[in-house]
Amino acid sequence: MSKMTNIVKLSLNSKIITDELNGIAETLETQTDAIKQINNDVELNRIIVGHNQQ
Repeated sequence: MSKMTNIVKLSLNSKIITDELNGIAETLETQTDAIKQINNDVELNRIIVGHNQQ
């Protein structure tokens, strides 16, 4: 194979990897937001339960 062919293949592979990593990053961001919402709900429930026990 020529050097140019190798460079083109490397470039395409790099784009595929970058796209995959961007997808993973978006998924992690979505999961982080969901976990934050769960934590907020848990904290709110803790406050309500504590208030109701008084």
